[in-house]
Amino acid sequence: MYYKDLDTLRRQGDIISGATTAMLPADVVDRPQILNRPFQSLAELGQVFRDQPWKTLDFTTASSPDAGLLDVFTLHESANEGGKTSLNTSQKPALTAILSQATKRLTDSTGATVITSAQRDAIVNALFNITSTNPMIRKTDLLTQLANDLSVTVLGNKEARELVMRAFSDTCQTRSWNLLIDLVAQSGRYPPTASSLAGFLVEGEQHYWVHVAIDRFTGQVVDKQIEVVNE
Repeated sequence: MYYKDLDTLRRQGDIISGATTAMLPADVVDRPQILNRPFQSLAELGQVFRDQPWKTLDFTTASSPDAGLLDVFTLHESANEGGKTSLNTSQKPALTAILSQATKRLTDSTGATVITSAQRDAIVNALFNITSTNPMIRKTDLLTQLANDLSVTVLGNKEARELVMRAFSDTCQTRSWNLLIDLVAQSGRYPPTASSLAGFLVEGEQHYWVHVAIDRFTGQVVDKQIEVVNE
């Protein structure tokens, strides 16, 4: 038995293996969790029933009709937020740090379901390869472009595969460009005999790192920090 959604697409339920064990009382792994606590990640919305049989909100498939919720909702009410990493970053260590200790099971208190370093690195490499050729322009692209990658599909059931969205949906963004300007400011003078810029005599200099965040849509500088570098 199957049915189509209002957009005429036929989508899978939460259990994609075809097994019927989810109906057994003891098989709690394949059923959604009752969080009974505040949300710690937007992608925990994946545990919410979508008022259709055998389906919760979908953050695991590329054809998900629910992906836009990641751009609509937020965990915080502040207009501007700092400290977020771009999904299009070229710095793999930043993505690796975010994904480290991600767990496949929300109720795991022992750490037994934390992804391995090999699984983590495979996901980071897949994401890096995608954004290197096709940069993401919204957070939902993380789902539509990465969900079908082998590094994600091998993680297990729906809850396990959603760990990627749980890890990245709140810590990453695509709207701001984060730039680092390496600036050396020199002071000095031109002697009377100088005939070109090359004749400038340096009498002092200061090294700065200027961190700038620019809104990709409006071009507005939303934040900047100037750091003095002492070598």
